Amino acid sequence: MKKIGDTLHWSTIPAALFAVDASLRLLEASDAAIQLFAPVMNASFLELLDPGSIVKARRLLVPGSGEPHQAIELNMITAQGRTMLVDVYPRWHSDGLGWLYCGVKNTELERIELRIGRMTNLLKEEALPAQTVRPLHGSRPPRDEAAQLRSRIEVALELLEMLRPDLIELGKDDFLNVILAQLRAEPHRDRES
Repeated sequence: MKKIGDTLHWSTIPAALFAVDASLRLLEASDAAIQLFAPVMNASFLELLDPGSIVKARRLLVPGSGEPHQAIELNMITAQGRTMLVDVYPRWHSDGLGWLYCGVKNTELERIELRIGRMTNLLKEEALPAQTVRPLHGSRPPRDEAAQLRSRIEVALELLEMLRPDLIELGKDDFLNVILAQLRAEPHRDRES
């Protein structure tokens, strides 16, 4: 995939950098880009993206659009198959060719993935017992079962609060606020009154 240009030696570039045409076909790539994403010559840059980022990339990575120094946040797939959050800085030339510099932001995403993994494991350990069938005549759940349910909700709330700073930084705190509001509403306490 790597080519040596007239004035540019791709092996000396320490970051993921791609040369593309106006249709986002990959023409050249830095050694760092090859190691990180394993692109194929003449493939589309879109093939390196997570499916959720393709529409955004098609809309924003076109010659003449956007500010030259404005980053476009996309999820890319690494050579190992992991999703990596990346700031892509496009720089288009008058001939329709362009550079796509990919600045990796994966440290935050990895930290969130680790926390979500821990939360998932904790919630699995705290899972409701298999027998949760209740009589239809409106009787209350036994006191100990209600206390266990409250305890599980409190654990879930604490774990979600741990994620708050990361989700705010990623601009996804609206989803968190909805989930927290639902858990804090605690409709199960109405049954105990």
